[in-house]
Amino acid sequence: MVCVSWFRSNSSPVSYPIRCTCINLDYFKQMHVVVLSPEPSVKRRKFHETLLHARRLLPVPHIALLEAGLPYELVKVDIRAKKLENGEDYLKLNPKGQVPALGLDSGEIVTEGPVIVQMIADQAPATALTPARDSSERYKLLEWLNFLTSEVHKSFGPLFAPALNDEAKAFFKDRVLGKLKYIDSQLAGRDYLMGKQFTVADGYLFTMLTWGDRMKFDLSAMPNLTAYKARVAARPMVQEALKKEGLVQAS
Repeated sequence: MVCVSWFRSNSSPVSYPIRCTCINLDYFKQMHVVVLSPEPSVKRRKFHETLLHARRLLPVPHIALLEAGLPYELVKVDIRAKKLENGEDYLKLNPKGQVPALGLDSGEIVTEGPVIVQMIADQAPATALTPARDSSERYKLLEWLNFLTSEVHKSFGPLFAPALNDEAKAFFKDRVLGKLKYIDSQLAGRDYLMGKQFTVADGYLFTMLTWGDRMKFDLSAMPNLTAYKARVAARPMVQEALKKEGLVQAS
C-alpha cells in the first residue's frame, strides 16, 4: 500500500512526489517510508526514504510530516524478518537494519532521527519547524536535538530491555528524570523548547514524554514540563499522529 502524492518546496522550483509508508511490525513496532523523487517525468530506480520506529516511540517523523503538511500513506512490514510488506529485504535498503533510515531517490541512505526530521522540516520552510540555516537559532535547535538523542533517548533505551533487572532500570529511570528536570528548568516562560515556535525538537521530546507515561513517571514536581506536554498534545497534527498510530481512539 504505497501512495505517491506531489508537493512543491517553497525553496525549490522542482515538484517532488512524497511516498510515506507506516509499517506496523508487531504490538510495538512500525515503519515509515517517504520518497522524494525530483523530475517526475523521468522513470527512476525505486528507493525509499524510510522512517522506522517502535510503536511505543510514536514515530517522531510522523509528527514532523503532519506538521509540515507533506502527503503520505501508511503500509505494513515485518521488522523481525527485516521484510517490507511486498517481500522486499529491508536490509538492502538499510544494511544497519535499524531505525530510522531515509533513502533518497538517488540511492543515498540517510539515518538518525534528528537528521531526518530536519530534512522534512527543510522541505516546508514556511512552517518554521526548523530555523533558517546558518542562523543562531538553527544551532540552538541542533543543540536541543543532540541533547535529546544523546542524553534523554539514550537513557530511555535500557528501560525497554526485558533482560535488564529492576535495580538497573531504576538507575536509568533516575537518569532520565534528571535530564527531564533540566528541561523543566529551561521551559520556564517558554511555550516550546525554542520559545514561542513549535519545532521538530518538540515532537521528539513529546514522544519521549509519552514513553514516560507508560512507565508511570511522576512529573508532578516539574510544572513547566507538565504544562508543555499538555500544550504539545493539544496540537491538531500531534493528535492526528496519535490517532493514526492507534495510541488514542479516533473520535
